[in-house]
Amino acid sequence: MSLRTLNIAPRAFLGFALIGCLMLFLGTFALIQMGKIHAATERITQDTLPSIKSVDDFTQLSLRLRVHAYRLLVNRDPVAQQRTLDAMAERNRKIDEARPGYEALISMAEERAAYDQYIDMLTQHRQLESRLIELSRSNQLDTMQELLNTQLMDSAEKINATLNRLVQINTRYATEAAEEAAQLYRDASNLVMALLTLATALT
Repeated sequence: MSLRTLNIAPRAFLGFALIGCLMLFLGTFALIQMGKIHAATERITQDTLPSIKSVDDFTQLSLRLRVHAYRLLVNRDPVAQQRTLDAMAERNRKIDEARPGYEALISMAEERAAYDQYIDMLTQHRQLESRLIELSRSNQLDTMQELLNTQLMDSAEKINATLNRLVQINTRYATEAAEEAAQLYRDASNLVMALLTLATALT
């Protein structure tokens, strides 16, 4: 049966029903796409950026620990020695306090592997720090200097390299999320424009 054989009322009803269905689809599609864009944005603001901030905190604390380790060797005043030991303990405590917050943000296997590597290196580094403190208390300055310039330096550099790797992983993840959001926006914009054009033509 041809559409032209129908009366104006059924034709109007069918036409506007079709347009209504198009608008319903358009609204549903737009909501779904907005949800995906929002999710991609949340990954950046609630995952990758806080992760990068946490890694930066780890890096700063590690650098301060390295400075304090050298102070043990350079400043042999008993009062200064105790202040340095207290500062080292405080820095290590802050690292331990920050760890659960970062661990809750880990979302990729690659990131988990790099973080586990960091924890293993941190454990080994603290063992070297304990050895350095023992040498300081027994005034074995030559051995302290050798330890600082060899094993502790190598350990610190490996830790920094691993922390840089974590920053790179999270930065790449943020970039991918931003590109995904941009692509979703482009796709949604194209389809919305096409459906609006079709709805206008049908009207």
